[in-house]
Amino acid sequence: MRYFFDVHNGNELTRDEVGLELDGINEARDEAAEALAEMAGTASREANPRDFSIEVRDESNQPVLKAEISFAVQTVAA
Repeated sequence: MRYFFDVHNGNELTRDEVGLELDGINEARDEAAEALAEMAGTASREANPRDFSIEVRDESNQPVLKAEISFAVQTVAA
């Protein structure tokens, strides 16, 4: 089945028009989790806090999964 991964990066939405052919929802979940981990890794070099989410749609355009992560680095006074 083909799954589409729409990325929300703060107020930006990038809609996936190509998708990935995967064996099922568990593989889609893993793909979304890996993508969020990569996004958090690059977020440390950008303004924060940052909120990221990936909404996964199936080939009938129905939402089937949403994964979210928030990233923040704060200085703590000693």
